[in-house]
Order: sequence, then C-alpha cells, then structure tokens
Amino acid sequence: MYANTLRLVFQVRFKVLAILSESSYFGPENKKGCAMPKVAKEKHKLLHDKPYTKVTSRSQSLFSEFKSEDKNNTTKSDRSPQSYAYFFGLNISVNKLISNIAKSSGRSINILDSGCGQAFVIDQLLSDANLNNCIESITGVSLHYFTNTQKVMAKHGKRFKYYSGKVQDVLAKDSETHNAFDLIFDVWGAYKYSEDKLGLIKQYHQALKPEGRAYVYLGKENVFIKNESGQKVKFAEWAVKTFPETFQVIDSHRLNSKKTLIIAKTTARLLIPEFKIESSEEKPSFGYPYKFDKKSFLTQKEKYKHGNALFFDDVVVKPETSQRMQLRSLAFPKPK
Repeated sequence: MYANTLRLVFQVRFKVLAILSESSYFGPENKKGCAMPKVAKEKHKLLHDKPYTKVTSRSQSLFSEFKSEDKNNTTKSDRSPQSYAYFFGLNISVNKLISNIAKSSGRSINILDSGCGQAFVIDQLLSDANLNNCIESITGVSLHYFTNTQKVMAKHGKRFKYYSGKVQDVLAKDSETHNAFDLIFDVWGAYKYSEDKLGLIKQYHQALKPEGRAYVYLGKENVFIKNESGQKVKFAEWAVKTFPETFQVIDSHRLNSKKTLIIAKTTARLLIPEFKIESSEEKPSFGYPYKFDKKSFLTQKEKYKHGNALFFDDVVVKPETSQRMQLRSLAFPKPK
C-alpha cells in the first residue's frame, strides 16, 4: 500500500515537471546555469525594452541584477558641489544658490541633476543640515547605472529620485518631469554628449517650473547657427541677444574661454525656431590626444562606443525652411 502511494506521488511529480517544461515556464539559463523563471524573464525584458527606468527602493535590487556597472563608463567619482560651482563660474557656493532660490520662492525646491553619475553631489547636498528645509527632493538621471545610488537611496529615501537612462527620454516621456523643477544642473550631463543640443535646451525649459533656472555648462562654445549667407554665429550669443529674458551666458572665470548658459523660465513657451543639424564632429571625451592619426582615433572610438565617452563638437545647425506658426510668448500671471 505504502509503495503504491509513493509510486503514484512520483508519477504525478514527473508529469507536473513535464507540463511546466512544455509550457516554457522556465526561461533561458542564467549565468549560474540555472533556468530563470518566466516571471523573471518577463521583468528582464521589460527593463531593457524601456528607454529609461525609474529605479526605486523596491525595484533597485531587481534592477541591479540585470544592470551591472559599465566597464567602459568614464564617469568621474570625485564630484562635489564645489566642482559644480567651479565649472559654472559661480561667485557663491551651490549650497548658497539653493538656499537663495528656496528663500525667494518661499518653499523647499525640487532639483534635477542631469548626468548625476554615482550621485555623490546629490548625497552631499541632501546631507547638508542647513538645506533640510530648502530641498524637497533631488532627481538624478544617469545613462549608466551605479550600485552606489542604492546607498544614497537608502540614506535619503523619497528625497532622492533616480532614473537610469537618457535624460532626453526621461524628460520627454515621464509625466513626473514636466514643469517639475526649480533648478536644473548639467555639468557632466546630457548636453556634452548630445548632438541635438538645442532640442535638449527646449526640454530643460519645459521641465522647469515657472521662474525656475537651469545651469548648463557649455565649455567651449561649440554650437553654431548658419545663416542664409553661410556665416556661422555662436548659438549662445544669438540666444542672449534674441531672448534676453530667457538666456544668460556667464564666463567660467577660472577656465579660459569656457561658458555656462543659464536658462530662466520667465514665459511658458520657448520660441526658439526649429533647426536641423547640418554637420557635427564626434570625439572621445577623455584620453583625447592633440595629435593623432586616423587609426588611433578609430581605435579609441571603437573602445568607448558603448560608454558615454563620445561627445559632439562643432555642431552646425540651419533654420528649417518651414517653421511652425510662431505662438506669442505666454507670460505667467503675476502673483497678487
């Protein structure tokens, strides 16, 4: 009796395993040689099909399983609020800038750090006790995923929001980033690595709250508008003259010929014409020799093509022949 019962149990077990195998419950083998459950396979597919991923305290452990640190990434680890102030050419510290904006708005503010890397700067700002009542939250976006962001998330909770992916995708497709930020920083962010730099500037303007400001480190001005006569004009100079209420350029006074563009959202609409890219030059962002032959350049380009180590320089744009109907600038109502 006992033997028959045991035999029946094993028969049922083998049938269940056979059915599961035929129904593809188990997915492809993982690195350890074990079959991945179908649920995990679907989550794996979901993560990589999205143009970006919002990583939360709940999803970070799952996300890190499939998104290891990129060995080709060139992100520097020695970032600090002092380095942000240095590159922007500020006469005050970044901490003081945040405090001033919070006081003038009468509330705590929301900040976007475009290209936050390992979130070292975010961690330092959120850890500053003097800024506890000045910062509501900081959102960090990084093309590459770093496990250090998990530590920052665990330390600061909901005050730190993190996206892994391209800044352009996050700003274009995530409703949480529309008219969401009082202050945007881009030092080592998307601007340097984007070919469509003017499109990114429009996205930053859209992401700002009324009266918000974005600080974008231009470095050496490398975007030019080509007019009908073939002359090239620096975009930053043109923007300041054409839209002085929106754009301001400051010298990064400690760095020769380096500029920072300040974008102020003083109107709801940014009326920059539509441009098309005529030409650009792609270069490696570090280890870049002043004298090199074509072979060595291609070798570096091949090495870093999967990282963030290629940037676009000498971008030349021309106005589109057919422009959308220009809408009048929509000013924000003045508070009573």
